[in-house]
Formats: sequence, structure tokens, C-alpha cells
Amino acid sequence: MAKCVIADDSRIIRMLLSKIMANLNFEVIEAEDGEEVVEMVELNEPAVVIMDWRLPVLDGIDALYKIRSLKKIKQPKVMFCSSLVDVDNPRGAGRRCRRLYNETL
Repeated sequence: MAKCVIADDSRIIRMLLSKIMANLNFEVIEAEDGEEVVEMVELNEPAVVIMDWRLPVLDGIDALYKIRSLKKIKQPKVMFCSSLVDVDNPRGAGRRCRRLYNETL
């Protein structure tokens, strides 16, 4: 069975996404913060990671950088699921994603 790590500081969001992914036959592993998601990815080598953009301890983008730096594991597909709205810098988050995308090509 394929594994999926779900990382969100909201227990309700984790429960909802866990139910969806379990119904799709994924073994679900939950994390509450960015450091924990990196640890869970390294320990469990999931096929998929779904995480919030804004996580405590380490935000989603920085967690993704750390995941991408793990050379000894097969890299998972990563999806962000967030209600992030930064009214002061609406394009800043997108720039960080594009930079990461370009660096990994």
C-alpha cells in the first residue's frame, strides 16, 4: 500500500485529508509541523505528501527544501493545500515556489 504524509497544524484538516486519502487506499501518516513532516518523509518514504503552506516550526516551503535535500530517499510528489492569503505580498509565495521548481530541474 502506498503511503501519504499529511501535514497541517489543524487537526480537522488532517482528519478530512486522512479520510480522503485512506479511501484512495493510501496508508496515512500525519504530521503537525514542518520539522515533523520532514522526519516522517525520511522515516516512511511516502509516495505523496500533502501539506499546509503555513506550518509551525518550519513552513511548508522550507520543509519542501529539506525534503528535496534528502538524497537517500525516493522523492515523493508534494501538494500544498492551504488557505494562505498574504495581502501584503500576494506574489511572494509564488516566487518561492518557482525558485524551488527551477532549482530542482
